[in-house]
Amino acid sequence: MPVDMTKKKLATGIDVFHCLNEDCTICEKAKFVRAAFPRVPRHLRARFPPFWRIYIDGFGGQKKFGVRTVHGATGGYVFVDEESGAIDRKLDSSKKQYHLLLEQYDIAVHAIGFKIGSVIVDDAPELYGAEAQAVARRWSFVIVPILTNTPQQQKAEKEIKDFMAITREMMLGKKEPLNSWGAATGYATKVHFVVPNAGDNHCYSPFQMIWLRAPDVAMMFYRVFGASCEYKPHVSRLMATEVRTVSGNLRHRASFGIGEKKRQQQDRACCVSESRRVREQVLS
Repeated sequence: MPVDMTKKKLATGIDVFHCLNEDCTICEKAKFVRAAFPRVPRHLRARFPPFWRIYIDGFGGQKKFGVRTVHGATGGYVFVDEESGAIDRKLDSSKKQYHLLLEQYDIAVHAIGFKIGSVIVDDAPELYGAEAQAVARRWSFVIVPILTNTPQQQKAEKEIKDFMAITREMMLGKKEPLNSWGAATGYATKVHFVVPNAGDNHCYSPFQMIWLRAPDVAMMFYRVFGASCEYKPHVSRLMATEVRTVSGNLRHRASFGIGEKKRQQQDRACCVSESRRVREQVLS
């Protein structure tokens, strides 16, 4: 404004011919925006074997999903492999169960022939507490806490955003009940495992980054989530005159680490057999 008034001779005694570079403290406090962290090129990053560096972050809780799952979970934790981008999730009903879920994940990684070297977590107390440190000593890996709003934390946050987007598509596509979000999140991680990643993995899927070959999706059990199907009931014996299949919806079993067997006995009707003999009847 002073520059225009001086050039147009609308006022005298101002004599301002250039914009003054004076920072406004109020403007900085009101309009502050953090600049984005530049992405490190792929060829400049440290390379690790699959599952050597894992990022962990929590999701859900505080009634974020509205209702509990079929097995009583309120939230969970996401485990992200830095090298392959593979995602796994473990459901829980209390933060006290985290160290048990961490050990379950480590056992699963060892079962497929890999080892965890370090676990990157944020500043949540249960993620690096005494019980989690005991698991780390038992399985010979280190827990590395990081600060919030750092690139390391955003790695896990981005993966949560990606697999929750797949979860919403499954829930909204078939109008599933709200308490099936646990099954949807589990199936979303399985779909993400074989879908090519258009980001840093050169359009390879996590499956291909780990096993060095493309997945044969036709031989895998990937079906439409929520599709109507016929499945064999979970009973030991059937009478000769009883039906052999039961009508239901195809859902991935929502694994739950604590008391899973007891809850499965109570909610057998909600569990769908993952047999290859499933006959889909996709609703239009």
